[in-house]
Parts: sequence; C-alpha cells; structure tokens
Amino acid sequence: MVIHYSLPSPSRVRRVDLLALALVTGLGGLAPAFADPAVSELPTFAAHEVHGGLVVDRMDGHEPAVATAPSWLRMPGQPTLVVKDGNKEEAALWLTAPAEVIVRKAASTSAPLDGRVKPSWENESIRLTIQPANGPPLKSDIFTREDVEAGPRELTRRTDLSTDVQGSYLALLRTPDGKPVGWLRVRVSAHGGSPVRYEAVLPPQVDEGLAVASAEALDSEIDWIRNQAYGAHRGTRRP
Repeated sequence: MVIHYSLPSPSRVRRVDLLALALVTGLGGLAPAFADPAVSELPTFAAHEVHGGLVVDRMDGHEPAVATAPSWLRMPGQPTLVVKDGNKEEAALWLTAPAEVIVRKAASTSAPLDGRVKPSWENESIRLTIQPANGPPLKSDIFTREDVEAGPRELTRRTDLSTDVQGSYLALLRTPDGKPVGWLRVRVSAHGGSPVRYEAVLPPQVDEGLAVASAEALDSEIDWIRNQAYGAHRGTRRP
C-alpha cells in the first residue's frame, strides 16, 4: 500500500507562521507589533496620568517632573498645564483644541514659543505632528493597537463603546522625508491608579515641554473619544 502525503503550500505555511507571530507579539503587549529597529529602543520618556495633570516619570537629561494646572481656577490666558522639574518651571502648555497644544517657555502668552503639537485625522484615526520652535516637524504614523484586546485596530474616533479604547497603541515618529526617528506609545487601562500611561523614544529636538505636550494631546483625544462613545467612561480630568 502506498500512502500519499499532501504537504501545505509554502504560501499557506507563511500565512500560518505570520498569524502565529502576530498572536505572540500581540499578547499582553509582550513585544511591539512593528518590526522597525527604532521600536526596540528603550523609552527616553515615560509619564502617567493623574487627576489634574501628568507625572513625568522619566525624561532623559531631566529630573522627574509634574505637569499640573497653575491654579485651581483657570483664569483667561492662563496655561492648561505648567511643567515643573523640581521647583523650576520648565514649560507651559495651552490646550487650544482636542489634541492641539501650544508650548511656551513660561506661563505667559508673551513668553517665547517653544513649539506646538497639531493633530490630523485619517478616517477618524489620529496622527500627531510635533513642531519644535526651531527645527523641522516630526509626524507620527497612525496609532495602531499592539495587543489583542477587543476594539478597533487603531486609536480612532470610530469607537462605539468607551471601553473599546482600552489597550496599547504605538506609532512611529518620522522626519519630513519619512525616516523613523522614534516612537510614541499610549496604554489605556481600566485598572490601577493611573488609567493612561505614555512612553516614547524622542529625538534630541523634542524637549521636555514638547514631550509632555505630545502626551497631553493624546490624553485630550482619548477624553474626546470616551466622552462621545456609549458606556461608562472616566470623564475628563480637567478642573
């Protein structure tokens, strides 16, 4: 008796291998879903959300910092957040629209401009452009889900339930000619004391103020998505 074996085609094997790789890299955010070498670098910036602002846990070349409102009642012209490294004021941020932030070197509208973060949307999925005061802009890719949580594949305004935004999203950061020079990540969780955390690898032209502004831009976008979606949400942390 002759037994004939049917081997799977190379294309089918490759599809299975790629599916297995996608599952392994996505589970629990154990590894990035991007194969770009820039993603493998250790974060140069890390922050987490607190009520009323952000705490900067890490910024290369700086001490830990906090970004909070300048007073409990915001007066006309005052910044949304002031970044302080120890007792020293590092930058002031004005959130002018969802995901749009202006950065100045002090808490006054007459202070020198330090840069800005501007959003754009592609099919309701956000990109960020980080514009230093002196230097070319850096534009992010769309923020794409790294894990296997239920919900949209991208950080998008096309979200039905507020819980769908939970998960880890990452976007490469590129120069005007498309070269990747870093990345931005946001982790949204329903558990723990800090529901939103940020990590990034940032090039030298992005200082602490612009780094915090990028996190603040994403935070306001997540607020917008959750406030427009159905279901329970964390609400806004703005005073």
